[in-house]
Amino acid sequence: QSPFKGSDREVRSAILKSILKSRKSTKNKLKKELPFGSVRIENKLDELIHEGFLKKSGKGIKVCERI
Repeated sequence: QSPFKGSDREVRSAILKSILKSRKSTKNKLKKELPFGSVRIENKLDELIHEGFLKKSGKGIKVCERI
């Protein structure tokens, strides 16, 4: 596997950790608090939503709850 530092996996992990910590977030909040480019954050966020890890909730984003 390629190195974690600077990888797409690192960006995805940072997004998930941030949202799990605060229970809900927004694209703008993630862009301000994470040390990655805005476009990269948006792309990985869209992937996580498409894959079912996250979902849009009003103007925010939260973790999908599966039973």
